[in-house]
Amino acid sequence: MSWRDEAACRDAPDPDEFFPKTSKGPGSGESGVSRVRRLARKWCARCPVLDECAAEADEDKLIGLWGGVYRYGGAGRYQWTKVLAVAPDPRPRPRKPGPPPGIRAAS
Repeated sequence: MSWRDEAACRDAPDPDEFFPKTSKGPGSGESGVSRVRRLARKWCARCPVLDECAAEADEDKLIGLWGGVYRYGGAGRYQWTKVLAVAPDPRPRPRKPGPPPGIRAAS
């Protein structure tokens, strides 16, 4: 079972709302930032897998509303706007020392 199976937005009537048609960010007015905040409050605020969603978006540089953070960009520019107060911080996190994920340390 994937985290996506538990995502609150899986029941959204129009999933396209979460993904921009442009790379210029959410813009302004109801068609922009306020619309994205409304979506985040409606879906992300009650989502049990907010952290997993945000982590995948950060790792794969996904565009749209993921984990309470609106990510946008194009042509090598990746930007974000945190639209939900409880959303995880999308800034890069320092890696823990040790082998890469999925590789077991030698015993």
